[in-house]
Amino acid sequence: MVDWETFSAAQAPLFDYCRFIDEGRVDDFAEIFTADAILEEGPTPTRGREAIRALASAVVARYRSTSHHLSNVRMEALGAGRLRATSYVYAWHEPAEPGEDLHIWARYIDELRLDDGRWRIAHRRLELAGARGLKRDPGFAWAPRAGRAMGEV
Repeated sequence: MVDWETFSAAQAPLFDYCRFIDEGRVDDFAEIFTADAILEEGPTPTRGREAIRALASAVVARYRSTSHHLSNVRMEALGAGRLRATSYVYAWHEPAEPGEDLHIWARYIDELRLDDGRWRIAHRRLELAGARGLKRDPGFAWAPRAGRAMGEV
């Protein structure tokens, strides 16, 4: 069980992720992760805050505008200073170059860690439920669903 004060504080990096990437605030975005964080949002995991910063810079350059909407946040305690969070996201991406908009419906599975007095994302995994403007690439993780094997698209 996670008490309300912890839950409220630990939600901050989840919502800041959406806000900072949408506003193009790459440095602030990178700071919501631990120095050794792992971000799994595609075929290849990104490891470490500096690599995440570089990835965010590339995303901001690739899209003229994005809008991320986070909901259904649940948390469970994993031990001292560690939490697991599950949340759902709808994200719209308008390409900087002419092309099809990208729409993603997914969930985030996060491990949060209390780091230097604040909650940060130590590990984030994106599991897609659906997408428009993205090929059904088996390199992406797909959310499990009854009758479908994990990762089956």
